[in-house]
Amino acid sequence: MPMWTCPYCGSSSGMMYEDRNLKGILCLHPDCGRFDQLDEQRLESEEIRHFYSDL
Repeated sequence: MPMWTCPYCGSSSGMMYEDRNLKGILCLHPDCGRFDQLDEQRLESEEIRHFYSDL
């Protein structure tokens, strides 16, 4: 079960997005849809690794 929560709306429904310039999670809540950019420190945190491994 993902442990990521959107910092804008609090939803735990998200989708990983990564290209050569951005890395993060796109919130899938219908009233939000914001992008949570992840830096290296947050990518190494256990809760984010669990989220990525669930995808």
